[in-house]
Amino acid sequence: RRGKGNAIIVEILFTGDPDVRFVTDLSENHNFNSAIEKIDSVVELLPYHLNDNNIPNDLSEAVYKYDIESGRWRLNSVLVGQKKISLTKKG
Repeated sequence: RRGKGNAIIVEILFTGDPDVRFVTDLSENHNFNSAIEKIDSVVELLPYHLNDNNIPNDLSEAVYKYDIESGRWRLNSVLVGQKKISLTKKG
């Protein structure tokens, strides 16, 4: 590790319909471990997240990013065809 930036960005991809991607680049071990542990609960809630009225039915990918402030995974963007739709301010 050199410099002040985060050395590693981790992406975990679950393929299916839709593909679900988890992205994190946390530098603190505690936050990183917490993020990885919480993926399981998000996967269980996917049907509820993706059935929201604001989410298109024909999406091909959902991207979650870990929010350090709340300690939760947030649905950051979705891909519908070739169009990316950002769902959060940080997207």
